[in-house]
Amino acid sequence: MKRIVITCFWIWPFFMFAQQNAKKLSLYVQGGYKSSAYFNKSGNHEFVSETEISHHKCIILNAGLQWQVAEKWRIGPSFTYDHFGTKQRSVEFSNMSFLLRGDRIWKATKDYEVYSGLAMGIRKLRKFEEEIETTQTVNFSYQLYLAGINLKLLSNFFIDVNIGWGNTGIFSAGARILF
Repeated sequence: MKRIVITCFWIWPFFMFAQQNAKKLSLYVQGGYKSSAYFNKSGNHEFVSETEISHHKCIILNAGLQWQVAEKWRIGPSFTYDHFGTKQRSVEFSNMSFLLRGDRIWKATKDYEVYSGLAMGIRKLRKFEEEIETTQTVNFSYQLYLAGINLKLLSNFFIDVNIGWGNTGIFSAGARILF
């Protein structure tokens, strides 16, 4: 029985791709700005050290893969990495998330598509003080994509821009490639 289950998991992706029409799979990479974790830790003054009060934030990396499962819907896994802290790095936060993302396509033309969506999953948040890990938590994570647009540059290449709230930031921009 174990061999049958393992074999099905290996064969399933081939059947899934064989039944899909062309250009139903997309890969995206985005850079985001100011996640909800950043606002939370900043508002609670959790990354102010005794030696410094100014802070830094790195661009949030968001990457994922999506399948268009219906004319107006696409789903897929997403990975997010966020890093922020004090300017001289005496207090830092590292945030890694694995999410399942679903998008609703509201309008699609040959030059653009407008969408909104929701991603939910888990997040591992680590806090470092003077480069030593002090706390580590794993909890629920989300991103609400209020409005997004994919602008076509080439036949399979899009610029992807969205606004929202959650783990990948209030603003994200990047590229999407269709396969």
